[in-house]
Amino acid sequence: MLGLLALFTHIQAFWVAGLLLALIDIPDFGNPLRRIAGSLERIAGIPPGKGADEPNGSAADHAPGEGLAEVPKVVTLSRMPKDQADA
Repeated sequence: MLGLLALFTHIQAFWVAGLLLALIDIPDFGNPLRRIAGSLERIAGIPPGKGADEPNGSAADHAPGEGLAEVPKVVTLSRMPKDQADA
């Protein structure tokens, strides 16, 4: 694309920019993100490729326990007794 732009505008900087971009190896970010999404779907119990189908996280169409993980509403943590040596 930069070669065509340089050809029609006669600006040599586009040729240089095009050659420099041709030498740079642009990393693939899509494949690792697809693998992460697939792993998260597997952990959540969603069939592969069906995680993005539900708009706004709508879970009203599912029966309880049908591919959805139960999330506790309140999590209580037990407190450790404070050591008297710290006081």
